Amino acid sequence: MSDASFRPLLIALASFEAAGRLGSFSAAADELRLTQPAVSQQMSGLEAELGVSLFRRLHRGVTLTQAGQTLYDAAAKALDLIDVAASAIRRDPARRRLVVFTDFAFAALWLMPRLPALEDHLPGVEVRILTAQSVVDLRGEDVDVAILFGDGRGRFFPSGWETSLLFGEEVTPIGSPMLLKDAKPPVAPDQIAQMRRLHLQGGRDCWFTWADWMKAHGVVENPGAPPQAQDLSFGNYPLILQAVMQGQGIALGWSPLVDDGLRAGWLVRLTEQSLTSDRGYVIAVPTLRNPVGRRFRDWVFAERDRGEMAMNGRSCAEPEGVFQPRG
Repeated sequence: MSDASFRPLLIALASFEAAGRLGSFSAAADELRLTQPAVSQQMSGLEAELGVSLFRRLHRGVTLTQAGQTLYDAAAKALDLIDVAASAIRRDPARRRLVVFTDFAFAALWLMPRLPALEDHLPGVEVRILTAQSVVDLRGEDVDVAILFGDGRGRFFPSGWETSLLFGEEVTPIGSPMLLKDAKPPVAPDQIAQMRRLHLQGGRDCWFTWADWMKAHGVVENPGAPPQAQDLSFGNYPLILQAVMQGQGIALGWSPLVDDGLRAGWLVRLTEQSLTSDRGYVIAVPTLRNPVGRRFRDWVFAERDRGEMAMNGRSCAEPEGVFQPRG
């Protein structure tokens, strides 16, 4: 068993290797999805532990000292050996487990309804779904596939992950047949502005808001004004859809999260006037990871294409089936 005094060294090893390879604490922090002060503090602690300077701090970036180069050569070799061993384990054909990491909304609204089809596609595979709303350092997670919302090019993933845009961001106002009653879509933007709106809290500048949609469609509102008194705000998108289906207000509907509800008739588009961006859901698999993850990725794209074909030709006034409120 290794001496406890070496534990700080081992914990900081990945940050040290990245900083030495990239010549920058900031670049190392970006790659590891840490903060620059966190990496700097780790390196200071490592130098204190060893009693030597490992870096020369320059005006722009850092460079290794002789002692730093000695440690870097050993650290790089050690991490390479660990990567080779981990890759061999992940490629083991006996491995019959799939770990998928995504957010609450995608898991609940898109993935969960398709789990029976996934079981047919990957028989005998144990599927584990991990969810979180906050940013997670995937380098430290045993994850085979990740589906996350953000930059459409997937630049928020760490290096070594293969990324593809799965769904581009597109939002359209939605409501329930219960709320609309005799009103027949399409509903004009100025009429939508008079209805109770449901807001998704957090994520400012990460996804569209009602203010974005109103501005894009010619409805003048004070950008600094708080939500209307009758409006409601939620920190969870599935809760927003639950409130919509119960007739408590209208919301922005993100495709594909609302597509199943639109097809079933639980939800109705108020208008076809949508808003798009270069953000979206990105699917990513780490290089040399469990091959089942790649099969899952191919299945997800096939399900996406099947869903888009099913949505073609539907209008906002033609839901399939009868509204069934939940809860």
